Amino acid sequence: MMVLTVNLGLPHSLDKKIGFINDGVIEKITCPTLILHRRIDNSVPFINAVHAHSSIVNSELFPLDNEWGHLIWVGKDSSIPIRKTVSFINPY
Repeated sequence: MMVLTVNLGLPHSLDKKIGFINDGVIEKITCPTLILHRRIDNSVPFINAVHAHSSIVNSELFPLDNEWGHLIWVGKDSSIPIRKTVSFINPY
């Protein structure tokens, strides 16, 4: 099982010539993977989470609309990603 709360080392922008840095690497992840990402993130574009989700076979993408942007664990709505993470991990 894997819980992703970061961008897997992917670049902040997609380079049209080479794609994502980790192409060919994240496709090898086979464990259940939770990807938490804010839809509007000024630090890491949401497309990185979409790319990770489409590349990891057993992944779940949980988009967030929290008030603190990139810092999904901060603010009054921080309990949402925490509860989601706990519910994702519990079966394992």
